[in-house]
Amino acid sequence: MKLDDAAPITLVRLIRVAPNDFDRLYGEIATFLQMEAMELTGCIDAQLLGNEDSTRILILVKWHSRKAWSRAQWDCRLGELIEEIVTAGETLEFNLYSGDCFAALNTA
Repeated sequence: MKLDDAAPITLVRLIRVAPNDFDRLYGEIATFLQMEAMELTGCIDAQLLGNEDSTRILILVKWHSRKAWSRAQWDCRLGELIEEIVTAGETLEFNLYSGDCFAALNTA
């Protein structure tokens, strides 16, 4: 299957951090997503999740297209956040392209 640069994309980034860095980094990412990410052209939606033992942060950001995500990487605000993420923790990043949705099965 050939991927279309104009197809919607979801960026997934999993960050492993030390518990003593969790609150600061989570707060910085949350502030960025709430205040600045929505201003980036092509950004549709963002979600931030943290685990209970304060060692992992998951960022999900939906973009109109891979092109929109590529253009956003040139924004200095996003660059500063990514630099902080790389400095403060180990990251795993991957992109998910538009896929299939399935309704939950009702087994009751």
